[in-house]
Amino acid sequence: MNVFTKNLVIILFVLLSFNNAYSKAVSKKINKDEISSYLSGIHSHKNNDFENSYKFFRKLSDKEIFNKEISKKYIRTLINLEKYHEAYLISKRLNKQNNSSFESKILISIFEIKRGKDSKIIRSKLSKENLELSSLEAYVLDTTLFWSDVENYKLPNALKQLNKLNKNYKNITQIQKTFLNCYLLSENKNASFINLIKNSSIDMTRYNYFYATTLSDSDKVWKKDILKKALKDKPRNLILNQYLQDLEKKKINKNNFFSCKDKNHILAEIFYVVANALSSQNIYSLSNYYLNISKFLNPNFKSYDTLVAENNYFLGNLDKTIKIYKSLKEIGSVYHWHAAKQISNILIQQEKKKDAFALIEKKFQNLKNPNIYQVFDYAEFLKRNEKFNESIRFYSEVLNKINLDHNLFAKATDGRGVSYERIGKWKLAEKDLLQSLEKDPNQAYVLNYLAYSWIEQGIKLEKSIDMLNKANNLKKNDGYIIDSLGWAYFKMGNYKISRDYLQLAITLMPTDPTVNDHYGDCLWMLGKQIQARYYWKYVLNLKDVEPELKDEIKKKLIFGIKIKA
Repeated sequence: MNVFTKNLVIILFVLLSFNNAYSKAVSKKINKDEISSYLSGIHSHKNNDFENSYKFFRKLSDKEIFNKEISKKYIRTLINLEKYHEAYLISKRLNKQNNSSFESKILISIFEIKRGKDSKIIRSKLSKENLELSSLEAYVLDTTLFWSDVENYKLPNALKQLNKLNKNYKNITQIQKTFLNCYLLSENKNASFINLIKNSSIDMTRYNYFYATTLSDSDKVWKKDILKKALKDKPRNLILNQYLQDLEKKKINKNNFFSCKDKNHILAEIFYVVANALSSQNIYSLSNYYLNISKFLNPNFKSYDTLVAENNYFLGNLDKTIKIYKSLKEIGSVYHWHAAKQISNILIQQEKKKDAFALIEKKFQNLKNPNIYQVFDYAEFLKRNEKFNESIRFYSEVLNKINLDHNLFAKATDGRGVSYERIGKWKLAEKDLLQSLEKDPNQAYVLNYLAYSWIEQGIKLEKSIDMLNKANNLKKNDGYIIDSLGWAYFKMGNYKISRDYLQLAITLMPTDPTVNDHYGDCLWMLGKQIQARYYWKYVLNLKDVEPELKDEIKKKLIFGIKIKA
């Protein structure tokens, strides 16, 4: 360690010593190794690198670990690594020191609930006293307390208790009321599930699965009807498709087991709902914290890992994401195919194209009777990766099996149309794209693709502008659509209006080669040759520029653009 680094460490230590959150925990004697571990642990935790944050936090003394702020991060680290028992032991010690946090109290309570401890013991450990809680944390604590004590309630009193919970989380409370009716064997169980599923303020499709699982084995026909009806509206729902497949095969899925007679399972689902809400707000790390608690409460419900995998993907943990997706095959073929798609896309992102194709081709071939959605998925993958002729074959297979009213028709005709256009079969492409829009006229990107194709050919310019304005209204501030509008006005010779749109497009997509090229062309036509050359040269320095575009720009840098008399 050089002099500068040593001095920096000492300065950081002094600054931290004056921080209220840290001052009680720092040692009077300066320990440079501990300071380094502390800073490294915090840094790793912030970057969601829990393996390393765990490694560094472990090196801290008990005095440092049991600082409230550090302990919260340490417990979250342990939960994200599924080191539940270790997190529980730390939480117990914090509780004894009257230094508890939300994280430690929740962990102690779910351990006690799982062990079947008396609710009075749990209630004493869930006190909110001296805790600074967010409204969500307070709601979660109240919910956990309620379920720890649920056996001591009769249904009317239990419902009253749930009604007292924070009104800002009414959807989660409705889910709890539904499960409560099931747990306490209410006659209103079925009606409660039906009302929950009909909730229009949020997508409750998932709860058709939980409803179906409450029915007896003698109600298999009813179960299937519930699932099939729900799948008409949400045909890609993983948990419903897998359960329906299991029912048809008369299979009991031990990797997706849920019982509303088990309050651990109910709490697990409530924590999942919280996690899902956080994930939808892009709070992925905290979402995984709640998800891992769900997994602890119900380790036989493997479906939770689908959201864990998604969160890790958005956090940039691609190798971990792949590992999680690989484990989903244990649930069944529906999840196996979903995982194969996701892994293949990640491999493409990692520039492992050969591995990606080998994987998805193998998995697709292993599907004994692929349904139209799986065929469509395969066609989409092929199109995205420029296997246009192959994709056309599978899009056509889908379209041959469905009618105009099918929910895949617009997407399949769009996909095939794009593939046709990319291999130069314009008439076929145009026909498909028009059919897609006839089925669903509000597809912003299809409107843009067709309009831009016409613009490039110099045809139907006014109609193209009308379509692009519609697309722009559907997708505000979309760089591609705005670029298309600018290019349409360029083709019409209205360079001033073109410039306004292209300037905005550049603001939205500053490193896009096509947008910069278009803007350069527009500037040239406005007599601003120096500025035009600047943008053309800029394109040549960008990554992933198509060779044809590079060649065109090189010619323009020499000869400019010929202006027609």
